[in-house]
Amino acid sequence: NVSTALTLNTFTRTGYSFSNWNTAPDYSGTTYADGAIYDFSADITLYAQWTANSYTVTFDANGGSPPIPASTKVVTYGVAYGTLATTSRTGYTFAGWFTAASGGTQVIATDIVNTASDHTLYGQWTANTYTVTFDANGGSTPDPTTKPVTYGSAYGTLATTSRTGYTFVGWFTAASGGTQITSATLVATASDHTLYAQWTDLPTFTVTFDANGGTGTMAPQTASLPTALTLNSFERLGF
Repeated sequence: NVSTALTLNTFTRTGYSFSNWNTAPDYSGTTYADGAIYDFSADITLYAQWTANSYTVTFDANGGSPPIPASTKVVTYGVAYGTLATTSRTGYTFAGWFTAASGGTQVIATDIVNTASDHTLYGQWTANTYTVTFDANGGSTPDPTTKPVTYGSAYGTLATTSRTGYTFVGWFTAASGGTQITSATLVATASDHTLYAQWTDLPTFTVTFDANGGTGTMAPQTASLPTALTLNSFERLGF
């Protein structure tokens, strides 16, 4: 028998740390410590034994609420991620956790950890679509009466309407008061909602008729829109 110090291990394995040597590949044989001195009486093969490393995953909500139950989680290389954090974002539907803030590869609970370092998973989102209803608020039927809009994007072209005797002021979030919405306004209401037309009276003008030497009576004429003048009923002798 010869007492011999085992050569120190120089093998490496991605995602794993060397633990010791064993006479069986599956750790079922005799264990030998790295670099220890042993007596050997015959040829022998020793198999490197490995321990999977643990890494920290950080969850970046990417605009969403703080991840629950925590913003980090310890995972083991070669083992499934397990339950992932949850998050939410007003006006958006959660699309999943990905390896990049945009694009990348989606990671789900059953995926096996194959990144041999601490790493970050990013929440990705799909903007929701809502229906806007136009309320003419006394005007003609809007064209169109409804339209789909996307949260976080501009409303785009709005409906048209008219009302006799009034000037259209614009579309608002309330029938009176509220906030005006234009085509460039970004959708910030995370639900189906209604926009209301608001109006202002047209100015009213009065025409007074002067006989200018004639006789008779003519009542003043009042209007707020282009209107034909009342036919003359004054008379003057000799003319």
